[in-house]
Amino acid sequence: MGVWVQKKILFCGLAFCWAARLAAAQPPVVLDGNRQSVKISGYLHFLKDPTRRLTLAGAVRQAAAFQPFRQALPNLGSTESAVWLRFTVVNNMRDDWFLEIGNPLLEDITFYKLQNGKVVARRHAGFYHPLARRDLESNFYLFSLFPPSETPPDTLACYLRITNSMPMQFPLQIITARKLSEENHPIDIANGIYLGIMLVMALYNLFIYSSVRDKIYLYYVGYVLFSSLVIGDFQGYIFDLLWRDTWGWVPRVDYVPAMLANIFAIIFARYFLDTATHTPRLHKGIKWLIASSILTIVAGLSITFSGMERYKVWCELTIQLVVFVSAVYFLGIGILLLLRNKRTALFYVLAWTIFLTGTAIFILQIDGIVPNIFFTEHAIQIGSAIETMLLSLALADRINTYKKDKEAAQNRYIRQLQENDQVRNRLARDLHDDLGSTLSSISILSQVAQHRHLSEPTQTGELLERISHNAQKMMDTMHDIVWTTQPDNDSLGDVAMRMREFAAEVLEAKDIPYQIRVDDALLPLKLPAKRHYDFYMVFKETINNIAKYSEATMVLVEMKNRNNALQLRVEDNGKGFDLATVKNGNGLKNMEKRTQALGGRFTVVSRPGHGTTIEVTLPILDA
Repeated sequence: MGVWVQKKILFCGLAFCWAARLAAAQPPVVLDGNRQSVKISGYLHFLKDPTRRLTLAGAVRQAAAFQPFRQALPNLGSTESAVWLRFTVVNNMRDDWFLEIGNPLLEDITFYKLQNGKVVARRHAGFYHPLARRDLESNFYLFSLFPPSETPPDTLACYLRITNSMPMQFPLQIITARKLSEENHPIDIANGIYLGIMLVMALYNLFIYSSVRDKIYLYYVGYVLFSSLVIGDFQGYIFDLLWRDTWGWVPRVDYVPAMLANIFAIIFARYFLDTATHTPRLHKGIKWLIASSILTIVAGLSITFSGMERYKVWCELTIQLVVFVSAVYFLGIGILLLLRNKRTALFYVLAWTIFLTGTAIFILQIDGIVPNIFFTEHAIQIGSAIETMLLSLALADRINTYKKDKEAAQNRYIRQLQENDQVRNRLARDLHDDLGSTLSSISILSQVAQHRHLSEPTQTGELLERISHNAQKMMDTMHDIVWTTQPDNDSLGDVAMRMREFAAEVLEAKDIPYQIRVDDALLPLKLPAKRHYDFYMVFKETINNIAKYSEATMVLVEMKNRNNALQLRVEDNGKGFDLATVKNGNGLKNMEKRTQALGGRFTVVSRPGHGTTIEVTLPILDA
């Protein structure tokens, strides 16, 4: 053996002896009959290796550089460095002892056992190592410390080298195989219940989608399924189910379901809160959140498949930032809509508040601020399950709203059909009464004119003029009926235009100045055919009366919204009349009947020599 090799062996031996002395100074974990599991965070020391090239011998040589952890649950955050952990354990009880690392997302772990300064075991585990090669198949990482065949007392110096692109968290404990089974059994049941709830909610909403065909249910199903994948990945179940036999060829792309869950959550919230209607300015920011999520996925895949390891940590930090900003953004929108008394916002804010509270409790547990108990360890799953059920209830409430809206639409349709029947009956009556009497009058006048056209030419001319007038009246009536039945003429804007045309035709022929003022807010208001026909006919009769009898020199027409009612006011400065003597004249009775049939109020104010004012008030909320 060469001198150089002998020196190297001697140096390594001295280094391991020096490490043993330092380990002796470091408080050891003592295993005895008083406990079957020990949290070892208080016994851990760590060393960061920025180069990722440090070997075990190098770590042993730098034993003095190791630092103790100050946290109840060791957490170094996201780092590009390899991390070395060191602890000493003394076994005084024969049992099957294991070292458990409760973070299944660690990518590469190398475990060394040193006894009397010599390496007695070296094991590998992590995301890129098959589950079958672990000392015990589990969703967490387990390393055998003291098999039951070994006779205590015994002492080990243990080293762990860990690399990871995600946050470095080390929930470490030494536990017996029996205690491990006792602890994991209720945890597996709880996680099974959680994943079962998520699956049931996804299938339930998928079934609803098949009935109502509303895409919001698909977005919600996507969010639930990808959220379940993320939680299952955090607990190590996805690796166990999908990648247990891989040997490093499967790329680390667990950020993809996380970002897809974020994208579905954004789209779901967009439609659930109806941001385009309620918060149009904030709605514009949604496309940037979706674009950021997609770009993060693309960047992550590029880094993963190009082998740019040094950028993985920054990719994970970007993912966390995008998810955080998205959650805060929509929670803010939900609170804003809640302050505006939007019913859906109550469910959304409550659900997201519970989920974020669960996440905060879990983080506080990691930092040792709250106790490490079952509830705090699984606060994310609990919050997520409650959030999912609350949002499912909100979507169920949406179905009730959908049914009510559908029933209301059907009722409106039925009322419209009934009103159309009434319009047809009225038109038939008008055609029979007005046109029938007009045609009869034309027929009689024509016969008289035929007999007198030679003997009495002057009277014949008057008869022909009356025939022409009646024919024009019949044409106007037909024009009004056709205009009423056209569906495009159902807004108050159309009625107002028709009113202007008629006023111009009648009043300008009499050289009577007039003004028509219409509230612009009323123009889009839709009126059923029956309403806008009768409303127009009241106006038409009013203008005809003014032209025939008032001798007015000015007419003012106003149509406005007054206390959620449509008010038509027609005022002239003509000679007026005594209401007591002409109460039933000039078509006033017919105008009043039309107004009352519409559920409105008809009033006339007039005095001889002081003009006339007619007001028609209709409820527009029921229009």
